[in-house]
Amino acid sequence: MAYSKPNPIKQLQSQDQYKQDFEADLMEAGGETPLMQATKSKKAIRKQKRIDNMTASEKKNMADRIADGSSEFEGGSDVGNFLRRNSYNEKKKKSSQGDSLTNYLKQVQAKDDQRNFDPDFAEYGNQQTLPPKKEKVNPQDINEEDKGV
Repeated sequence: MAYSKPNPIKQLQSQDQYKQDFEADLMEAGGETPLMQATKSKKAIRKQKRIDNMTASEKKNMADRIADGSSEFEGGSDVGNFLRRNSYNEKKKKSSQGDSLTNYLKQVQAKDDQRNFDPDFAEYGNQQTLPPKKEKVNPQDINEEDKGV
C-alpha cells in the first residue's frame, strides 16, 4: 500500500472553507472574529463598550431625550454626552413653569409701562436749551452799498 501525499491546494481550499463556515456561524450568533475586531478602531470599540454598559433605563431615557431634541447619541463619549445632556437640561429648565411665569410677569409689566407712557412730542421741541441764536441778516437789508458795487 502506497502512501499518497495530500494535495496542498485541496488542503488550502478545505481550510478556507472551514474558516468561512466558522465565521458564518460566529456572525449568526452575533460574535466577531479576532480579525474583525482588529479592523475596528479603538474609538469604535470604546463606543460599543459604552453602549453595552448602559442599562435599559439609561437607554430609554437617552432615547426619550434624543426624541425631544437632545444632541446626545448612543456611544458618544461620556464627557461629550454629559455636556450635551446639561445643555438639553438647561433648555428644558428655561421652558419650565417657573420661567414661563417670570416671562408672563415681564410681559404684563411691559404692557403696563407702554400704556402709561404717553409722550407729548410737541413739548419736546419747546424744552430745548440751546445757546441764543444770532440774528440772521435778511437779504432785503443788503443794499448796493453793502455789496461794494
